Amino acid sequence: MLKTDKARKTYDELARLLWHAGRLSKAKHMALSRYASLVDQITGISEEGRTPRASWFNEMRRAEKELAIDDLDKPISAPIEAPVNRYARFGFSGRR
Repeated sequence: MLKTDKARKTYDELARLLWHAGRLSKAKHMALSRYASLVDQITGISEEGRTPRASWFNEMRRAEKELAIDDLDKPISAPIEAPVNRYARFGFSGRR
């Protein structure tokens, strides 16, 4: 169970991205869970004012490499709180 909001948000965004790309397998889910738990550990330790271990960052990089998110050509989804452009479905960007 993730304790910090940052870790929960990271897990939700990456899980949604992998799901929509059709790449959420058991191995990817394990790597995603490990990545999110490391984000949780590092964030929690940093909030307490202590220094996180360097090995946690190395492990996080390994989990990120296993997720292979860089291979996806799809952009990361917009934040949930972002306003919806009502003209976007017609191909208009909304810029003037």
